Amino acid sequence: MANSVSNDALWEKLLEISEQLKGSKQAENTPDFSEIVEAIHAFRQSNNACFEENKKNISIVNKNILLGLKRVASIQERVVSHEEEDKSDKASYFDLKFFKLRKTSVVIALLGLLVLALILFCMKQQNDYALLNGEYYRNRIEIREMQSKVDSLQNVISKPIVKKK
Repeated sequence: MANSVSNDALWEKLLEISEQLKGSKQAENTPDFSEIVEAIHAFRQSNNACFEENKKNISIVNKNILLGLKRVASIQERVVSHEEEDKSDKASYFDLKFFKLRKTSVVIALLGLLVLALILFCMKQQNDYALLNGEYYRNRIEIREMQSKVDSLQNVISKPIVKKK
């Protein structure tokens, strides 16, 4: 961009050329148009190079702007999808005064309480079984003792009484 030429510089050069023409007319010399033509061609070439550079820069800027717009569009799509997810998430909450509860958390807690109740019920049943089993064994022992006493009494009763002479 160091070779860029402003409009003011072009006007100044044209004024210089016109002054040279006026000066050459006053001297009544025939002006040398070849120098003027070469100067104009040099300016055109430098301006063309600047315009080509500007065209390249503009195309690069346009590409960057398009990439930026694509990125902004993708971000907007993400925001819209995130908002939709938030709406669907709101349906999965119980909104209480002081806090929010997920419906799945409530279901999990209820299932946990059900499992706890079942465990407690099974433990009670096991305890009752153990108590009844222990009582059964005690009763069985008592019955065996009674049976042995009854057997011993029957043996005593069934023995013939022998009289001593």
